[in-house]
Amino acid sequence: MPSAPALDSTGISQAPDSHTLVSLTRDSLGARIDPIGARLDSLIYSQDGGDPVELLYRREPEPDLPTDAPGSNGQWHRRYAGGWHTLVPHSGDERTVDGVAQPFHGEAAWKTWRVSAASGTAARVHASVTLDTVPIQLERVFELFETTLRITQRATNLGERPQPISWAEHPAFAPPLVGPGLSITLGESVLPLHIPTPPETHGAFAAYPCGPTGRAVLDNPVAGLRATLEWDAELFPYAFIWQEHRASQGSPWHGIADVLAVEPSVRPYDPEDERLGPLVINPGDTIETAFTLTLS
Repeated sequence: MPSAPALDSTGISQAPDSHTLVSLTRDSLGARIDPIGARLDSLIYSQDGGDPVELLYRREPEPDLPTDAPGSNGQWHRRYAGGWHTLVPHSGDERTVDGVAQPFHGEAAWKTWRVSAASGTAARVHASVTLDTVPIQLERVFELFETTLRITQRATNLGERPQPISWAEHPAFAPPLVGPGLSITLGESVLPLHIPTPPETHGAFAAYPCGPTGRAVLDNPVAGLRATLEWDAELFPYAFIWQEHRASQGSPWHGIADVLAVEPSVRPYDPEDERLGPLVINPGDTIETAFTLTLS
C-alpha cells in the first residue's frame, strides 16, 4: 500500500511517540501541541508587545469513573481538555459504520500522534498518525508567521477502495476574546450571537452554511481582540457554533465553563446517509488543506 510523503521532507527530525507537549514560538505568538490527538493545547498572543493572552479554552481533564455510562461520549467529555482538535474520520456522537465502532468525535482525536519539531526553527511542528478504523494516514503541520497560525493537514487513503470520511475542525476559544462585545461574521453574514454578561448564563449550538467564503471573523472591541479563522469553503461548506457560558451544571462543565467553538465541517452535524461522511478519498490519493487563524 502506498504511504504519504511528509509535507516537507527536509528539516524534520522525527522523534519517538511521547506524551510530552511540544512548544513553538515566533514573534507575538506562542503555541503548544499535545501528541494526543495532535491537539493545539495553547495559543498565546502578545499584542503589540503587551501582556500575553491565552486565546483557547483549556480545562483540567477529569478521571474516568467506574460509574460512568458505557460508551465514548461520556469519556470524551470527562477527558476534554479544550484547545483545538481535528475530528477525523467521524465527528459527533459515536456510531457504527460498516461494522466498525467510531468513537465520539473520531479516532484521530483519541490516538497518540508522532510529533516532532523542525530542526533549526521554533515555529514549525509536524505530527502524523495512521488510523485503525479506516485506512487513512494523517499529517498535520503547525506553523507560526508573525500574527498568524497556519495548520496544514493531509489525509491519504492507504487502502484499496475509495474511503468516505467526515472531517471537522474544533477550535474552542475562551475569554477575553469570548466575552460581552464579541460578534462573529461568517462569510458576509453577522451571526445572531448572544454572549451573556455574568451572572447571566447561556448555552447554544447552531449549524450554518458558510457560503462561498470560508471565513469567520471573531471581533471583540471591548477586549481589543480580533481573530480571523479561514478555511476552504468548498471542502468545508458548514460551520458549527458551540457555546457554553456557565449554563451547564454537573460534570464536566460545573457551571464555570466559558467557551465558544467555531467548527468548519464537511457535512451537517447529523449524518445524511450511512457513510462515514461525504468526503471520499480514492486509493493512494491525498487531500491537503489549510486552516489559518490571524490575530489583530
